[in-house]
Amino acid sequence: MSTDIKTKIYDLKKELLLQEASVHFEAVGFEQMKVADLAKTAGVSIGTIYALFESKDGLYLAYIEHQINLFTKELEKKAFLKHINDEGKHCRKISKRVCL
Repeated sequence: MSTDIKTKIYDLKKELLLQEASVHFEAVGFEQMKVADLAKTAGVSIGTIYALFESKDGLYLAYIEHQINLFTKELEKKAFLKHINDEGKHCRKISKRVCL
């Protein structure tokens, strides 16, 4: 298996675990969340989680980074849509002046 494919599989596993971890952290919080419960619902071994994140703290930090990235992407999307909307308004004003 090529390194590129292994990297993609690694990234996908990490992404799926972060999605599942977000459900657990949001439901019970950091202190109450058990790595064993996450492993069970995610269908992986506890060792897989520790291999990917090293510790529960590492998993939580990756979760926070993941949430920040999602939030940033959403803000960028909204800013882009606002920009497009503002440009559309500007173009409509210009076209009204030209057509009058």
